[in-house]
Parts: sequence; C-alpha cells; structure tokens
Amino acid sequence: MSKKSERPASTSEQTWFPLGKSDSWQVLLSQVASRFDREYRGEAFALPEEVEAMPIFRESVAGTLQAKTVSPFWQIAKPQKNQRCLDLGCGVSFLIYPWRDWEAFFYGQEISSAARDALNARGPQLNSKLFKG
Repeated sequence: MSKKSERPASTSEQTWFPLGKSDSWQVLLSQVASRFDREYRGEAFALPEEVEAMPIFRESVAGTLQAKTVSPFWQIAKPQKNQRCLDLGCGVSFLIYPWRDWEAFFYGQEISSAARDALNARGPQLNSKLFKG
C-alpha cells in the first residue's frame, strides 16, 4: 500500500520558500549583499576587539588567508569547450578569468550591486558576443 505524499500538489502559487518565510530570506540576502557591497567598495566595518585579535582575522587583513582557504576552480574542474558554467556570486570573475580561452559559456549571478555596477560599467569595452549585461 502506498503512502500519501506529504508534498503539496503542484499549483501556480507554489514558491521555493515556505509560506510566510520568504521575507526572512530577503532580510538575510539583503544583509549579505550589503556586506559584499562594502567589501567591493573597500569600506571598513567595525568588528568586536576579540574578533580583531584572532589570528585568522590578522591573516585576512594581511592578505594571506585566501591562499590557505581557496583553490582556483580551474585546477579542480577546468571548464571544457562549449561547457555552460554558472557562477553564483561571481563578482568580477567574468573579467579576470580566461573564459574565452577556455571556450566555455559563462553565466553569472551577483548579489552585490557594487560588483554588478563595476562589471556593467566595463560592458561597452567587452566583446559584445561574450557580454550581455
């Protein structure tokens, strides 16, 4: 005997977020966007003294932390010819990685308006076949 599915029936009203919860997601996404906007604009932000005293914070400020925590994605999985690649939180990666050399299709979605504005400002200088804005 089959069990009745607990999933709601498919309707045009169905969303990705539980009912009544999308507002809390919007608040969280807004906070993340604000944080990245400040970082891209090079604005300082206040942190508690105990955070600034941590070795990991000092490494971050010195610029040595990223080399320890990040692997270039192309060393893990280099984009192949005609492969479609989605980069969520892409920042300015369209400008700094050799997508054309890889002959891969790049699709990016950025939450930071500062990064998006910087990329769109460069749009007229870019190959119009590659950049759609």
